Amino acid sequence: MKLNNMFWVKVVETTTYVQNQIPTKAIFNITLKEVCCEYKLSISHLGVFGCVAFAHVPKEAKTKLDSKGVKCIFIIYCEESKGYKFYNLII
Repeated sequence: MKLNNMFWVKVVETTTYVQNQIPTKAIFNITLKEVCCEYKLSISHLGVFGCVAFAHVPKEAKTKLDSKGVKCIFIIYCEESKGYKFYNLII
């Protein structure tokens, strides 16, 4: 992917997040996060770094004829909530 160098920090953060979500042989095929949290984790929310995504635009920020979403790319998982952080290519 031809992204700016400012994204390298986000690449490392996303890679670390994904590594903590997948099982490892070192601790008998369970994830590091399962060891800490003591419950089974789901990986259905995982996305591909840099893939095209559409972010919802709130009603207050658009007019009647504007689109409901903005084309972005996925860069990182949100730590504070069950969400994602995107980068808007147009701005």
